[in-house]
Amino acid sequence: MEGKKRYILKLEERYWRRRREGLLRSLSGKIVRSFETMPYLVIELNQTEVEQIRNLRGVMEVFEDEQATTQEQQIPWGVAVLAGPQVASQLGVNGSGVRVGVLDTGIDLQHPDLKVAGGIALTGDSFQDDNGHGTHVAGIIAAQDNSQGVVGIAPGVELFAIKALNSAGSGWYSDIAAGLEWAIKNRLDIVNLSLGGKQNNPLLRYAVKRAARAGILLMAAAGNAGNEEGKGDTVLYPARYPEVMAVGAIDRQWQRAPFSSTGPALDLVAPGVEILSTIPGGDYKVMSGTSMASPHITGLAALLKSAYPRLKAKEIRQRLTAGAIDLGSKGWDSWYGYGLPTGIQVLGKRKPR
Repeated sequence: MEGKKRYILKLEERYWRRRREGLLRSLSGKIVRSFETMPYLVIELNQTEVEQIRNLRGVMEVFEDEQATTQEQQIPWGVAVLAGPQVASQLGVNGSGVRVGVLDTGIDLQHPDLKVAGGIALTGDSFQDDNGHGTHVAGIIAAQDNSQGVVGIAPGVELFAIKALNSAGSGWYSDIAAGLEWAIKNRLDIVNLSLGGKQNNPLLRYAVKRAARAGILLMAAAGNAGNEEGKGDTVLYPARYPEVMAVGAIDRQWQRAPFSSTGPALDLVAPGVEILSTIPGGDYKVMSGTSMASPHITGLAALLKSAYPRLKAKEIRQRLTAGAIDLGSKGWDSWYGYGLPTGIQVLGKRKPR
């Protein structure tokens, strides 16, 4: 049996009302809609009936009806779990006044849901994203609250693109170190590093220490080197360094993602499975990884800094861990760190004085 589809009939404009009345009678039960002032009919037909209708006198054209969908702004599930924007709205903060760097593959400079204040290209000729990873990370942190697309945790931050990874998503440790040096020089407050490598490196270690001493809060993906059993010390560098907050990934059930790295260096966890965010070309995509978890905490840290500008990086770090919901074994553990921080726990319910 042929399936029916919804079609639009365009009637000959001369005497179209008379033609319409005739068709309404002959096609009774098939008409979906008629119009008072336009020479069109909407009708449900199968393919055989369509060919028959095309030959009727007074029918000029037959074409399929199309559907439109709502385009309102969405709050991705990870953003909702942290409840950052809701609490921040109550407190009157959105990350404004906080300078955040995304050390990654760059950021799409033309994306309508992102506002990039500046940046540097340490690979290639521009800090325009030629991979997509950095744009996705940036959207989790700072997608604009503009009634379209998605909204980030802290849409009011000053967002900087530090492009140290190439179009394939890889980059030299030395370029990452140069990116941290740039962050120090440009007085950034927080730098997100959704990247990782298995090897320690003296230059990277030195750059991390310098950035931390300069008062920059460093947030990094713990790594996707974990295993189903959650065994072993698998946190990658630079998340493994003590000056950096290592963030693992959880799913919608607040369970550790099987790929999420584990070990003594793990500090916190955040949503990192099926995360909707921005990608180049003005589009949106779902991605998974600890790369998606880290920017959730970066955004929350930016809200905290915005609400309490005098807080130092060390104090923000302490409040994030103190405001975490304990998951897994009681207290700190190698799967979840200190747990999942939320806006309510970290920011409080009262407006800052």
